[in-house]
Amino acid sequence: MGRDFIGQHAHVSSQVYADDFEQPAYAAAEGATAFWTYDFSVHGGAQGTIVLAGDPVPDKTFVNAAFVQVIEGLTSNGSAMVALGTGQASNDIKTAVAYNNAAYATGIHALLVHVLLSAQRQPTITISVADLTGGKLKMTLDNIDGWD
Repeated sequence: MGRDFIGQHAHVSSQVYADDFEQPAYAAAEGATAFWTYDFSVHGGAQGTIVLAGDPVPDKTFVNAAFVQVIEGLTSNGSAMVALGTGQASNDIKTAVAYNNAAYATGIHALLVHVLLSAQRQPTITISVADLTGGKLKMTLDNIDGWD
């Protein structure tokens, strides 16, 4: 069974296992995919931490990798720095680099993460030095849940 979740700043598509109570209802459970999309020109890009809305990533999930699609290149009127995080840390997906760094070039980027979450988390985008004025990112996590 498929289901879409729409949050204030993210869109999460998911598959929920209604027939098997042992399977988690989390959107990115094994065999399903969660996507968080953020559009800075629509939702804003002020300096600080943006918590991506949608289903949280469960406690004891091992995040193996992140795939980030830069749909529209990031823009800034200054020297904005951008970091991506699982919510456990603000930079455990991607440490802060300049908004115009190749890491944020239009296209899809695969990033190794290797983080075991110690609590339920929401992915984050952290902006520093200057605001972002535009751009659009889509992110998904490759993960395995249920680690002890």
